Amino acid sequence: VLEASYDFKQIIPERYRDQFYLSRMEILENLPVHTDSRTKIGINFYMDPGDYETKFWRVIDDDPRHIYNIDNQTGNGKVFRPAAVKFVESFVAMPGDIYMLDISKPHSVKSFGKRTHRIVFVLQTNQYTFDEVVKMLVETKFI
Repeated sequence: VLEASYDFKQIIPERYRDQFYLSRMEILENLPVHTDSRTKIGINFYMDPGDYETKFWRVIDDDPRHIYNIDNQTGNGKVFRPAAVKFVESFVAMPGDIYMLDISKPHSVKSFGKRTHRIVFVLQTNQYTFDEVVKMLVETKFI
């Protein structure tokens, strides 16, 4: 199981580390279908995943009436109404799991149980694509 003292950036080759930033994300409620603001890729380290399912969606209707911003979104972040998206796939993280997510794609987080407190450390970048980060993780032998 991961500990808070874990050096999260060690999985990235040293020459790229300054292009990644670490944040601690705490979720206490459901998150609607959205894309994250000003970031492309997130490597999620699930400390306490709670009873949540993360779902990914595909945009099927880009009508502006179905896509909007909320106050805390800047840059390219958007929220999608149900009519704008179609379900693609999902996962349920366990404590200690690590998932790399393309958070430029629409996704949502929804509770399915009583444990509605989620703690995740996220190593993020807005400089590299999913495939580029995969190559970095292969280089450090993380995957």
